[in-house]
Amino acid sequence: MSKKHKKSRACKSAFKKRQSKFKLAFATFLTGISALFLLSAWYLYDLPSINNLAPPTRAPCVIIRAEDGTLLATYGDVFRKSVKVQALPSYVPQAIISIEDKRFFDHHGVDIFGLLRAAWANTRARKYIQGGSTITQQLAKNAFLSPERSVRRKIQEAVLAIWLERRFSKVQILTMYLNRVYFGSGTYGIDAAAWKFFQKPAKLLTLYEAAKLAAVLKSPAKYSPFNNPDQADVRAIKVLVSMIQAGYITQKQAELAINKHRETLRPSAHGGEGYRCFTDWVLDLIPQFIPSTNDDLVVTTTLNYKMQTHAEAVITRHINDRINKNKAIPPQVALVCVDGCGAVKAMLGGFSYKMSQFNRATAGRQSGSAFKFFVFLSALEQGMRPNDLISDLPIQIRSWSPKNYGWVSKGNITLNDAFTFSVNTVAVRLAQRLGCKSIVDVARALGVKGYLPMDLTISLGSGNTSLFELVDAYNIINTRGVKAPIYAISSIKTTSGKILYKKPIQANEKFFSDRVISDMRKMLTNVVMRGTGKGSRLPVPSYGKTGTSSKGRDACFVGGAHSFTAGVWMGYDDMSSTKNLGGASPAVVWKDFMAACIGLRPYLTTADIPALNLDAQNLKNPTNINDVLNSLDR
Repeated sequence: MSKKHKKSRACKSAFKKRQSKFKLAFATFLTGISALFLLSAWYLYDLPSINNLAPPTRAPCVIIRAEDGTLLATYGDVFRKSVKVQALPSYVPQAIISIEDKRFFDHHGVDIFGLLRAAWANTRARKYIQGGSTITQQLAKNAFLSPERSVRRKIQEAVLAIWLERRFSKVQILTMYLNRVYFGSGTYGIDAAAWKFFQKPAKLLTLYEAAKLAAVLKSPAKYSPFNNPDQADVRAIKVLVSMIQAGYITQKQAELAINKHRETLRPSAHGGEGYRCFTDWVLDLIPQFIPSTNDDLVVTTTLNYKMQTHAEAVITRHINDRINKNKAIPPQVALVCVDGCGAVKAMLGGFSYKMSQFNRATAGRQSGSAFKFFVFLSALEQGMRPNDLISDLPIQIRSWSPKNYGWVSKGNITLNDAFTFSVNTVAVRLAQRLGCKSIVDVARALGVKGYLPMDLTISLGSGNTSLFELVDAYNIINTRGVKAPIYAISSIKTTSGKILYKKPIQANEKFFSDRVISDMRKMLTNVVMRGTGKGSRLPVPSYGKTGTSSKGRDACFVGGAHSFTAGVWMGYDDMSSTKNLGGASPAVVWKDFMAACIGLRPYLTTADIPALNLDAQNLKNPTNINDVLNSLDR
């Protein structure tokens, strides 16, 4: 075969090989395109409509304030009117950009460099420590997508982010983001967050406040100025550092912001959280006053924030003292205080709301000898007087033989002494004479709603009575026989100012004569002056009664001074005994609380509330409190 023919055949063979490779490459290309199309269809087939940015759905917001306007709590989702970036101080958006998306003005929706940087950081740490989402991607997620974490959702997020960048300017995107981003505690948008944490509009935020709000975005629960003020401060300083690195502020400006504002910008509700039991209770009361509504509400309560804070400081100090002395988990403590009009001024449902949200102030327990108030009040109403004599000798009623603890029988004693020294046999004899029904009727008339047995044990407090109900009842002495039912809500308005409810002024009914109230007050005063309540004695006229339930499960003191009536209860949630606690400890707490309320000493503030010393490793745990131990947040 000639060289020419060999060369021709070689060329044809090479051409066929090239053609075959081309066909294979083309087929591969078509397959890839098809696969990409199918993959895109799979990831994007349920992509939401992007024709408009609909406002997010939300639950109505309820804002609860103290009597002086101090913000206590918000429930539901908090939104306010949208604000424009141009109306904010420049450092507000700069703080968020510097910590959330440094290359916001350079990328087109997805930051490739940011993704690579985050991937490298996560790889080195061998765990997820950094995200690569841009502000535009976060807006896409918040506006259109679910919080699901998956490759599919991330691809959808990226596609939507690119679309947003093509349709809107950077300023528009930033505006939409700032008005939708979640700051925790049901708060959405920069203006709502400014009101939530600092009680001011976003346009009035200072540099340090702006840094604190930017700090929240990484983890709203962890960096909330309410929940973790110290961690919020640390994170805010990191935001200021990132602003310096981005060239938005100087180091001198950052230092000035920290030194001038850091300690003065704690939210008004920071400190103790005891008021949360009160606000939870108030939230449940709202339907009693207004019909169901979708409007945002502002509820002004009767709570005195200074008295409330003082109460928490007193109780926390007392709890720490008991821990240091006994090296054991202390009993829970509840407190309620009302004024002469029945307005609740302070309420604590336990010594730690974080540890337990259960409101012990409104929970029914045995009141022990504190219930004798109703027995002796019934006796006075039926004509008996404090100096009337009655037997204190032992008494046997079938198999029941009530004992007098720490009291030696004398035969006959006055009604006054029987009440002063809490003589059980006298209380039982009075119940025999008066009839259980008359005692129950008095208790019901004064607001007791719990179970009350129709037998003689009722005279020793075997019924179910809450501290709240006891304070309500004892307040009849403060009001001189006029029933002023306890209330906590002064007004309910919409956020636009429309009044939906206002506490009416009403004429209250006089339940007891001046003689009965005067005699009862003298007997209560004697308890404080020379009886079981001596631990509560103040250098001004005061009165009250101690109470200890069966087996020492509950201890309380309820009394009044000046225009206030207050009660303190102590006990374990699992009903285990407080042992030798008695009514003395509640009386001491009552005294320390009441002394400031009547002007004998300054109120303690949030700065005076110590950290609870509940390190379980250093405590000798009493038996039967496993439920309490398990609930401790170590």
